[in-house]
Amino acid sequence: MAQPANNYIQKGNEAYRKGDFNSAIEAYKNALRKDPANTTARFNLANAQQKQNEIKEANKNYDEVIEKASVNSIKAESNYNKGLAHLKGKDLVQAIASFKASLKEDPNDDDARENLQKALNELKKQQQQNKPQNNQQQKQQDQKKQKQQP
Repeated sequence: MAQPANNYIQKGNEAYRKGDFNSAIEAYKNALRKDPANTTARFNLANAQQKQNEIKEANKNYDEVIEKASVNSIKAESNYNKGLAHLKGKDLVQAIASFKASLKEDPNDDDARENLQKALNELKKQQQQNKPQNNQQQKQQDQKKQKQQP
């Protein structure tokens, strides 16, 4: 059963290298039909889906790899790639959580550490930009309350 799945994974990898992500996705799905527990096929499927901006589907597959993988390195890579997908989707809070989870599995991953820092800096920047708006809104609400009080 593993051999046909591996053949599909190879076909998917070839298509992925050529930039034919739709064919790669189909090949990885075929591999999973043969061997639903194959974490390599699921991880590669998630990567190809991410390349096609199928962020939700990619994240579902990364989550399944993270849940079922017995090897820490593939869990770390899945969390890292999930963090990248969240960054792409502008979800900084989830990206930060994914990069932290990746670093728990592989504390020596400099790329994860660097992307975590970038995401934290970006979130801080957004919060500072939103702060003046929130202060302005609060002032307006306070002024309305003052007008309403006798």
